[in-house]
Amino acid sequence: MKRIIFILILLVLSCQKKKENSSGDVREVLSDTVVNQDSTKSSHEMVKAKYFKNDSGNDYPVKIISKRLFKNQYSTFKNISLTFKNVSRKNIEAIKFQWYTENALAEPSNLRSFYNRGESCGLYTNLLKQGQTSSVIFEEFSSDAKKIIAARPYEVVFSDGTKWGIKKQSYLDIYLIKNSF
Repeated sequence: MKRIIFILILLVLSCQKKKENSSGDVREVLSDTVVNQDSTKSSHEMVKAKYFKNDSGNDYPVKIISKRLFKNQYSTFKNISLTFKNVSRKNIEAIKFQWYTENALAEPSNLRSFYNRGESCGLYTNLLKQGQTSSVIFEEFSSDAKKIIAARPYEVVFSDGTKWGIKKQSYLDIYLIKNSF
């Protein structure tokens, strides 16, 4: 009988230690979550800043003339329209564009990618001759975008096979939207 009581006491004490450890684990997870939320905010600021850091656009072979958001004809989602001009001395075969948008609260807007809030990109593959202007519409499917903060080309392929690109730039090619025109 004494053995049974002794075993029960050990069992109860061991269960109490496990509960303390599990609550400590929960505190650890909660503190990690708070740290991750703070780092998410700073990453949005870093993404936004890369569009303005040392970015005069003077050395780009493509100049963005206008950028605008507009509603789809068939839904309430918004698309992006870019008008641009080839300001280089060569014909262009393809252009990769990127843009950053914000909602009414000045936060990164939701776009078609859940992982890159506020930032997206698109591909234009029609021939653009020297001095020629063109427009393209990318289906962004944003429900809350209010303003395009910045838009720019980040990679250009010329007809002669040479390429131009922004140096030290992280690319979004995995999320690239191909234009339908």
